[in-house]
Amino acid sequence: MSDPEHGSFAELWHRVCWPVSITLVVLVIAGARYEGTQHLTATVLALGAPLGVIVFGILPLGESERPLRLAGIAVGVTALLLAEAEIGHLFFPPPPLAQATLSEKSPDATLDGVEGRGEFELESSGSLGTFKGSAEEKFVLDVERAGAHRQIEGAFSKSSATRVSRRRTPTQSSSHAIDDDRQFLSLPGAGPIHAHLVQLSGTGPRSLKLSLRPTLPGGRLLEWLLELAVVLAVVVQAAAARQGARTQFAAFIGIAGVLALYLPHHFSASDPLGATFGGLIVALLVGGLGGYFIGSVASRLAGRRDANSA
Repeated sequence: MSDPEHGSFAELWHRVCWPVSITLVVLVIAGARYEGTQHLTATVLALGAPLGVIVFGILPLGESERPLRLAGIAVGVTALLLAEAEIGHLFFPPPPLAQATLSEKSPDATLDGVEGRGEFELESSGSLGTFKGSAEEKFVLDVERAGAHRQIEGAFSKSSATRVSRRRTPTQSSSHAIDDDRQFLSLPGAGPIHAHLVQLSGTGPRSLKLSLRPTLPGGRLLEWLLELAVVLAVVVQAAAARQGARTQFAAFIGIAGVLALYLPHHFSASDPLGATFGGLIVALLVGGLGGYFIGSVASRLAGRRDANSA
């Protein structure tokens, strides 16, 4: 005999899933059409996507027993907070601690004002966003502090395409640029940080802007906790399967987790909407399909164990 409360959760989920999804798609398409609203659309989409998929993942757990529902909510809320922290730090970064510009003619710079800190987020920015046509750049940096060296490698790219009419006249052009590279930098010690441009090759402009920013509280621990939340989502889905509840909890948590882990390393301030769309595609393919497959296998194994024990 089904619990009325459980039925209301399942009924609510089936009612809101498709209408909300279609509405969001329409709003995103409308916002993406105009250049003035693209940054706002990217921000809302990147911050709203984890909330949406995690809510959709939690609602079907209403068919499960109370302890499992609470466990699912705990995992979902934890993943949501961690994902929003990672993405929010990306769209609303803290002021830089120090900045410098490197080029082939001026390959060295000193970054002052970083005393008392040993962990940073090193943001390397190119200028491909204003470069006409397609381009690609690769760079190598040597970062030194108190005799300790770190080598940083990265790349920028820009692709452009032009649509032509039947009369062979250009009708529309589009481009996607990735000219920001963010990497975790650990340089314990005291004193300033010295940066040396070892190599800058490619077809783009010959300049590189460096920004040292503070990391999120907890640093890389937040990424590890987010990965752990994705693993726990598989455990919750398997436990729900043992109670007869059908859910794709791992897939939904996987989408939010992969988006938050992937986007900071493939984001460009000059093209935030394109980067967000790319991150969502990767999140759906890797987190969604991967979570669906792993969660389904775990659910079947849990079901078989119950059948054998019976």
